[in-house]
Amino acid sequence: MSDSARSAFKEYVWQLLAEHKGERVYHFTYQKQAYWLKQPEQLRGVWRLLKPHPRQSFLNEIHSLQYFAERQAPVPKLVMFGEDYLVLEDGGHNVAYWVSRNIDNQTKQQILCDAAKALADLHRRGLVHGRPAIRDILWKDGNVLFIDFEVNAEKRSLNEQKARDLLLFVYNLCREQHLSDELICNMMRKYQAYCDPQEWDDMIHTVCHYRFIYYLLLPFKYIAKKDLIGIYRLFKTIELVKKGT
Repeated sequence: MSDSARSAFKEYVWQLLAEHKGERVYHFTYQKQAYWLKQPEQLRGVWRLLKPHPRQSFLNEIHSLQYFAERQAPVPKLVMFGEDYLVLEDGGHNVAYWVSRNIDNQTKQQILCDAAKALADLHRRGLVHGRPAIRDILWKDGNVLFIDFEVNAEKRSLNEQKARDLLLFVYNLCREQHLSDELICNMMRKYQAYCDPQEWDDMIHTVCHYRFIYYLLLPFKYIAKKDLIGIYRLFKTIELVKKGT
């Protein structure tokens, strides 16, 4: 982008900021390229207590995007930013959107495997997401990007954080009624092939350690809601993959 084009783009963004002041997220198109304009959350009521530092959280998001981009991690391009706004190139719909759509299973499987490979590659770089929910993983034409990284304040080793990332990713898939056990198991087998063997072993060890939770919750299976069903399916699908079925 030339200096004059960059200047024109900045003026357009400032105009949007004036028109959409305080709006958390705004999607726009400029010269056939889609972007997201984000601003700090405007909190009211009890949310001021639950999220007391929205501006600092916003600045942390900018720093995270810069940090991961510098390390060649797959994140959306940060085009512009300031203390109270940022502009990202559009990276496509998130995985949660795609798995809920009425598309064929082959396409869903490809999207899941692309996301799995991207997460495994992120871990191979010595990086973790912290909370790889499928709403925080974007997919577009085979390209995967991560958003909304979460810094883990707990004192865990890098290997433990990788195993936790993987478990949270699989758990989020297990919560989705639009995904069959077969699709999830196939994705997990692909992940096992992509990832460092130690990461897979650490994940299996964690599941075995907490296996008792599955049996404690089993009596409530027939009245379970989405979150609890996700836990049942997590243990079930991992066991299926372990057995090779």
